[in-house]
Amino acid sequence: MLAVLKQQLRAMPGVAAFARQLDRALGLQQRRVLTRAQHIDQVPLSEFVPTMMRYWKADLGISEKTAQDWLRTALDYTRFEHDVTEITKRFGPLAGRKVLDVGCGWGSFLVLLAREGADLDACDVPERHVEVAQRRVPRARVFQGDARTLTPFADGSFDVVLEHDVFEHVGKYENSTGPMGPSRPDKLQNLLALKRVLKPGGRGFISTGNYSFPFNGEVGLWAVHWFPFGQQQRYLRSVGLDSDRYWLCTWEEMKGLFDEAGLTIDEVTTPGPAALDFRNRIMRCLKNERGANAEFADILLELMSRQPEFMPSWMIFFRKPRDPGSAGRELP
Repeated sequence: MLAVLKQQLRAMPGVAAFARQLDRALGLQQRRVLTRAQHIDQVPLSEFVPTMMRYWKADLGISEKTAQDWLRTALDYTRFEHDVTEITKRFGPLAGRKVLDVGCGWGSFLVLLAREGADLDACDVPERHVEVAQRRVPRARVFQGDARTLTPFADGSFDVVLEHDVFEHVGKYENSTGPMGPSRPDKLQNLLALKRVLKPGGRGFISTGNYSFPFNGEVGLWAVHWFPFGQQQRYLRSVGLDSDRYWLCTWEEMKGLFDEAGLTIDEVTTPGPAALDFRNRIMRCLKNERGANAEFADILLELMSRQPEFMPSWMIFFRKPRDPGSAGRELP
């Protein structure tokens, strides 16, 4: 009876949102994430979390609030598990297959890939990332390497290549954040490097954000990536946040990059729960607007779930063609 009552309460408009806000205010959400990470991780959090926090706060100079947000994101296994499930659904079991995790960060995605039994290599640019990821997943081979070149790895080495929330960060431009802009050549180099290290017919996965979508997943704020760089920084300072550098693509830009790299897109989707959550949040904002009815909500969800240009973020599943002369996308 109590379980049924809880389920009914969670379904009431506004209750779930209020519960999340209360969790954030009390710090309960972070404690749940950390507890879950401790349950999944084989290495005690005390062995690597202090390194993460020192790197962010002392080396990068970010705020305590941002460091806590980044820590929660880095150890939130729910989102990584979702992606592993979707990858294995399309690529089949990873056990015994050569898999490369590009931009492995602190290694949480790598932990789950190891549980799948994959033969793992990984790389990232910061030395601290490499150090912590290797400690957390000792049987993986973790290298310091740039996503644009992947120099530690030989041609045609991998059955599967994976980039989880990395593509938007490929590029180095100090005074711009938001649209793809000058990062396009770097992103193309990244795709060409993925193609080089894949075996013919090998499969790949990239998750990244959509510049055209109004919510900014990097900082959890609306529209900030559409502002000029100076106004972005002003907005972030007003809420006590810092931001990593990122350059997002539109869907047309993304398709163009894959075409030029000669990689075939098999499918693009977005996390279903995210689309539903955004539909509900947008409808709450528009509840007093004319025309914001159930039909409008259904159209919102349909577009965010099925049309790449409207998706909050992308999960892109692609392949390297077997025939060197054949390339190009299969999606319209």
